Amino acid sequence: MDERDGSIFGAILEWDRSAALADFVLIRPSGVPKAVLALRGTLLKGPTMRRDIEDDLRFLAWESLKGSVRFKAAMEALKSVAERYGSSNVCIAGHSLGAGFALQVGKALAKEGINELQKYWRESRICLEEIEVNAPFEKWSSDQQ
Repeated sequence: MDERDGSIFGAILEWDRSAALADFVLIRPSGVPKAVLALRGTLLKGPTMRRDIEDDLRFLAWESLKGSVRFKAAMEALKSVAERYGSSNVCIAGHSLGAGFALQVGKALAKEGINELQKYWRESRICLEEIEVNAPFEKWSSDQQ
């Protein structure tokens, strides 16, 4: 949550064994992460509009989101989840502006040695390749830049 305007720009979704059992899923399927950090795209309404446009312009001007308060919050959240579950059991996902954050946060963490994160994005301005909804997860490596 962005404490400056109270907007929610991301969420951590964790594997819930109880909910899975209610749907008769006895074990976590292979390749399914234990946790996902999902980051939303630009929202042009309410108090969040100003912060979203600010981050959009930040990327257009500097091709980076690293100066954003939201970048720092996403980094901290992802580090925390990776420590809890192990980086190979964590996925970062985003749409549009959120995909930009997901890519840059994932790469920043890979440079810090947390390099087994699963990544997934959709319609990113930063990434020229669009990934299909049912595409397999890919893993970051520290040499990807």
